[in-house]
Amino acid sequence: MGENTKLIVGQQKSSTEVENFTPLETRNHICRLANAVRVLSALGFTLTAELIIETAEASPSAKIAINYMLGPEFYVQTAEREAKRRADLVRKKNGVK
Repeated sequence: MGENTKLIVGQQKSSTEVENFTPLETRNHICRLANAVRVLSALGFTLTAELIIETAEASPSAKIAINYMLGPEFYVQTAEREAKRRADLVRKKNGVK
């Protein structure tokens, strides 16, 4: 099954080819990072490594599946989280707690 949920049917792989597959956990992490970039780009945020990783890590903690990261709920959560982060930075800069 590919990232776009299409089932790929092909010839059976030999045992050496199977051993060379990327583990599911790694593929899931890559998909979360890719979706984080898509969400942040769509929201118009500047992409930084920190923000991409933070967004990718936010989806499992919010119990959002990889395929739902591109849904409206996660967009709203991401925008709210970034607004809070920016407000906290301004408060910190101005010396307000």
